[in-house]
Amino acid sequence: VYTNSEVMKWFYDEYSKIQLEKTPPKNKQEKEKILKACRAVVTGKPLEIGGSHGREVATALGGVYILEEVLKFLKIKQNHQTITLHGFGNAGSNMAKFLFQRGFIILAVADSKSTITSEDKKGLNINKLISFKKKNGSIMDFPGSREIKVADFFAMETDILIPAALGGVITKENAKEIKAKIVLELANGPVTPEADEVLNKKGIYVIPDVLTNAGGVTVSYFEWLQNLRDQHWDESKVFVELKKKMRKAAKEVWQIKQKYQTSFRLAAYILAIKRLIK
Repeated sequence: VYTNSEVMKWFYDEYSKIQLEKTPPKNKQEKEKILKACRAVVTGKPLEIGGSHGREVATALGGVYILEEVLKFLKIKQNHQTITLHGFGNAGSNMAKFLFQRGFIILAVADSKSTITSEDKKGLNINKLISFKKKNGSIMDFPGSREIKVADFFAMETDILIPAALGGVITKENAKEIKAKIVLELANGPVTPEADEVLNKKGIYVIPDVLTNAGGVTVSYFEWLQNLRDQHWDESKVFVELKKKMRKAAKEVWQIKQKYQTSFRLAAYILAIKRLIK
C-alpha cells in the first residue's frame, strides 16, 4: 500500500550497491554490465532504469479486461452499466478512468477521507474528479456530488461494485445489504470468507482478486522478461500482451465455473491447483 516506482528504485539501488561491493568492477563497462544485470531484481521501477511502460495502470486495465469478458459470459450489455467504486488510489482512480471512457456510469466513489455520490443519475465526471483529487488531496466536496455514509455506499442500487482499496471491507454484515449483480475484487482480499458465502447465496457474482487484479503482476512479469532479455517494449505491445493473458485466464476460469457449476472464486482456485499439479 502506498508504494510507487520511487520506492522500487530504492530496492534496485540498494541491491546494485551490494552487488558492486561484492564484485568491484574494474572499469566503467563492467560497472554498467553489473547495473544492467541487477535490473531484474525488482519490478515497478521508473522507465529510465528498466521499468515497463503501462505498469502504473496495469492493475486497473487488467481488471477492465476481466470485467469486459465477464459481462460477455453473463450476456450483460456493457453500455450504461452503473458502478460504485470503493478506493480512489492508483488502482481505483485508473479503473474509474478506463470505465468512464468506455461509457460506464460511476455513481459513487469512496476514498480514505470521504464517500460521495453524484447528485444526478448521470454519474460522476471521473476526469474532473481525478484532477480535483490531485489538487485537493481528497474527493471531499467535489462539485456535483454529495457526501454519504459508508454503510449507504455498500447498500446502493448498482450493477457492479468494485472494492479497490484495502482487504476485508466487505463483511458478513454489510454483504447482506449489497444489491450489486457483480462484485469485482480489485483490492487484495476485500471480501471476507464469511461475506463471500452471503454474496454467493444471494446470487451475486464475485470475481476474485486472484484473477481480477492480476494485471499488475502480469506486467511486472513482462518487465522482468524485458530486463532479462535487455528489451524495451512500447506501451501498445504491453497492453496487447496483457489483454491476451487476461482474456485467456478469464475464459479458462469461466469454462471451469460452467463445468463444475461453482463460483468464479472456486473455479479460479481449481484452475490454479490443476496448474500446480501439472
